[in-house]
Amino acid sequence: MSELENQLSFNLLMIGVKLNALKEVLSDKQLEAYNNYIINKVKLLESDIRKL
Repeated sequence: MSELENQLSFNLLMIGVKLNALKEVLSDKQLEAYNNYIINKVKLLESDIRKL
């Protein structure tokens, strides 16, 4: 695995950990808003992510 792939894998793992932690403290409405924020950011980066 390249360094970039390792960084991406680590970052995705950390996102999962953070989301699980947020589920414990945020309301359903707040989680939905945060989820929508992440989806929008992913859409912006989608072409770059595909290049990987």
